[in-house]
Amino acid sequence: MTRENHILAVGSIALDTIETSKGSRSNILGGSATYFGIAAALFAPVGLIGIVGDDFPESAIDLLKSKNIDLSNVQFKPGETFQWGGRYSSDYSSRETLFTKLGVFESFAPVVQCPENQSTYLFLGNIQPELQASVNDMLSDSKVVICDTMNLWIDNNPEELKQVLKKVDIFLLNDEEALQLTNQTDLQSAADSLRKIGPQIIVIKMGVKGALLVDATGSATIPVYPHVTVLDPTGAGHPAHCWLLVGVESWLFAAWMFPPAVSLNHPAVMKESEEELLAREFQFACRSSRTALFVGQLPVQKILYPSCLDAHQHSSASKNAVLRR
Repeated sequence: MTRENHILAVGSIALDTIETSKGSRSNILGGSATYFGIAAALFAPVGLIGIVGDDFPESAIDLLKSKNIDLSNVQFKPGETFQWGGRYSSDYSSRETLFTKLGVFESFAPVVQCPENQSTYLFLGNIQPELQASVNDMLSDSKVVICDTMNLWIDNNPEELKQVLKKVDIFLLNDEEALQLTNQTDLQSAADSLRKIGPQIIVIKMGVKGALLVDATGSATIPVYPHVTVLDPTGAGHPAHCWLLVGVESWLFAAWMFPPAVSLNHPAVMKESEEELLAREFQFACRSSRTALFVGQLPVQKILYPSCLDAHQHSSASKNAVLRR
């Protein structure tokens, strides 16, 4: 993805309180938009759409700005920032929500400054479907729209969510959510049902089993990244979402996807019709999304902090949580 391509992400910007078997922390930076934005900023200009209260720390603002993340569409309102507290089981396979304080997020109404100049790629984070729809409508010229959700919205707003899906390209959800939303009994059928609604690439996250990616070319199961020292899995899935978005519409993985015999400069390719070239590019996009999803399962801090990108280091993420919220 070139630097000309701008990504906008709408979602929560939060302060988290986390308890794990390795320790606990209070009021640390969290939220779906936050994690996605920091990861995506490694590849393209990124802007966040969200809301925070007047208790949001200056250090968090400084961190986001240090990543060149555009905060012009983040609203700063009197009141408390959205807060979430959770306790993970010793093996990180489950978690208990200790508290949720919506604060200013309860009255969040997204606003995009100069939408005609904003998004090339849009990430609809895990928020109410009606808010996802409003942002998507404001940025209707986006090249690619990727959407995340959770069981809360499937329980309370299933029809609104389906309306959102009619206008997105890539849909992300976990295995339980896929079966719940579609009333299917197996994941392949669930993915096929979801593709009929609108999104042409479906990613079903399966915890320690990896992820199932289904597109027009078929399906692929992507394994998890092994041998990770787990400290805090919160937000580990969002860098994977970022890598997927980068991979689908980027030539970043071209050297991996196209062997020299079929490179785009090869005479045989140059002789292809426009329709054949478009078909080949779509095939590449599908293959690239699979590679990107696998790479996206690297430990979260390897993506958030480039200094940790040493092949001999491991950082905090969970095999289970990387692909399950």
